[in-house]
Amino acid sequence: MAQQKRLRIYPAVVSARVDPATAAAIDRAAAQRGVNRTDFARHVLTAAVGASPPIPIRRRYVPSGAELAAIDANLGRISGNLQRLYTLAVDKGFDPGDFAEIRRELLAARAEVRAVIGGPRDGGGAP
Repeated sequence: MAQQKRLRIYPAVVSARVDPATAAAIDRAAAQRGVNRTDFARHVLTAAVGASPPIPIRRRYVPSGAELAAIDANLGRISGNLQRLYTLAVDKGFDPGDFAEIRRELLAARAEVRAVIGGPRDGGGAP
């Protein structure tokens, strides 16, 4: 059974401009707590006005290097399989354009993962 997303209603958007030194201080405070600037500001504002209980600060899940390496390996296998399908499509006379586009997208996703884990950044070939 698929879980339905609950409807979120945000009645107001709060925006503020601050000088670079203040922005840096906010970023440092957020980083010390392991959250982004938006979550930190939301928490501080709701706590300051006391109109509602502060929204809990959510910790962002950051996958480990091993998890990212596994994702990279899976993307590599998918890319290899897609290359084989592409070759078969060309040999049988099918239009291979769709395969080429999907493979380009996979290689781009793989390059992004490799950028995070520090692997090769050429976007192709074996890890």
